[in-house]
Amino acid sequence: SVRDALDTALVAAGADSLQPGDLALPYAALLRALLAMTLAAPTAGQSAFLSQSIGRLSSPVDQQAITALSAQMGAWATL
Repeated sequence: SVRDALDTALVAAGADSLQPGDLALPYAALLRALLAMTLAAPTAGQSAFLSQSIGRLSSPVDQQAITALSAQMGAWATL
């Protein structure tokens, strides 16, 4: 399913954190929490948001990225 594929991608992307200070694991955990709060399959907008956010994990994640993601989480239900 789409949900399983996204969750698997998030686990893998978060585990790829290799640099000291990289906040990829907490960033991926926030994204997984969003996915877990979705009872049905993610909407097209939610899937696009998750895919874009997973792409963000290709480079080190800093506190600014965590803060930005946290600010965007409030709109999750409307995507």
